[in-house]
Amino acid sequence: MHRLPYGEPMVGNWDSVGALAALALALGGLALGAWGFSRRDLQG
Repeated sequence: MHRLPYGEPMVGNWDSVGALAALALALGGLALGAWGFSRRDLQG
């Protein structure tokens, strides 16, 4: 069986660097989305 380069969370063998990268991407995406949404004129 070959090893995947992104870790194997389904079998419980977490790759800490990959998990931190995924968390950083998720938080960055939420922050970017919140910033973009706040720039919209939603009043009218």
